[in-house]
Amino acid sequence: MFTFRSPDTFIKLNKYLKGVIVDKPPIIVDVKSGEKKNIGDHAHEKIREALDNNSMRHIPMKFRHADDNFHLCSCNFNYTWMKNWDFKDFFKRYRSS
Repeated sequence: MFTFRSPDTFIKLNKYLKGVIVDKPPIIVDVKSGEKKNIGDHAHEKIREALDNNSMRHIPMKFRHADDNFHLCSCNFNYTWMKNWDFKDFFKRYRSS
């Protein structure tokens, strides 16, 4: 499991990465295109794009809470708390792009 604390950090994953699982909390952000997107959908798109552009198209991706039971997981609280109380760190991790 990797937790990225900075989107600017370079990590060579091609030897170790077997798959990517993305959280999809019910939080919407504004992206540069002017759209409003769920942060999980936005993260999924950007990670998929990066994998494809770095010869790792074969790496599977999925959402951790695909069956919409996100509210039952403690990570829902963590995302909500970060967005409301530690918003500088939240937007550092989920800045629009």
